[in-house]
Amino acid sequence: MKGDHRVGPRILPIAIPVPHAADRVLAYLIADEPLTLIDTGPNTDAAYAAVRDGLARAGVGIDALERIVVTHAHIAHCGLAGRLHADSGARVAGHPLALGALEDFGAAWSERLDLIERAAAVGNVPDAVRTAHRAMASPMARLVADVPRDAMDPLVDGASLRLAASGTLSVVHIPGHSADHIGLHHPSSGTSITGDLVLRGSPTVPSLEPRTPDGARPATFDDLVASWRRIGRLPMRAVLPGHGTPIRAHRILLARRLAEARSALGATRDAVRSGAATLWDVAEATGLPMEPERLASTLGQVVARLDALVRRGVLARRADDGQLRFVAIARR
Repeated sequence: MKGDHRVGPRILPIAIPVPHAADRVLAYLIADEPLTLIDTGPNTDAAYAAVRDGLARAGVGIDALERIVVTHAHIAHCGLAGRLHADSGARVAGHPLALGALEDFGAAWSERLDLIERAAAVGNVPDAVRTAHRAMASPMARLVADVPRDAMDPLVDGASLRLAASGTLSVVHIPGHSADHIGLHHPSSGTSITGDLVLRGSPTVPSLEPRTPDGARPATFDDLVASWRRIGRLPMRAVLPGHGTPIRAHRILLARRLAEARSALGATRDAVRSGAATLWDVAEATGLPMEPERLASTLGQVVARLDALVRRGVLARRADDGQLRFVAIARR
């Protein structure tokens, strides 16, 4: 079970099925002491079996788990945490912003759906799309098993997780995909587990986020760009993502993602200058998905980009008869 701090811990990927998704989410077993699982998959019997079988390949059972770390409180990454804790007694750790959702996911999910519904209502999303999305999304709260508050530990940026034989994992707060997103970096081996921050097959989608406690609009686009740049500065040889294969040339991929983000921002600006005014108009004009099952993703992207352009003084936001509209600010 023990590793070598010069080469890093033994990290075993576990591919976990996700309902209604083509790909699988990846959990990572850190085969050191304490025995640590990074992310869990959703709360389904198929996911539980995948985790059980993954641990068995390492020669241990679920009851041997001592620590579970959640990179962010999204269903595919945290859903089994409560069930695995109940079966093992393992402590569950995540960013402080994730702990409320882990304790009562039903309430957090209801708040998230209400946020999506409000954005859709002011964003001119067709009623049929809104209704279909709510019908599909509402039952998904059951895919997360709650974690008792006294079983959880907060992980702030810069915290260290001890490994008996292979040094420490450093916690890196990397918001953008979600405000509670963290990564785990093993400095001496140059390995990082980064959840959904950077994926080989597709760009990372910023989630739709509520206003900050001081009432400000969340800067999700800028947070995502800053997190990509931060990861790019880490001394890394391998990125272990939440989906897909390990990423070796991560700086090349990150440069591509940054270029794509700049291009998307420019396309959003041009769409508004050409007359697209509402969230739905801009989403359609910039080629974002229009299917009900993709509504949360589409709103997360278009709101993040429009907010970024408003902060840059390129666009202005207007309220007009219950609709949110955007207009270009004349260039001088």
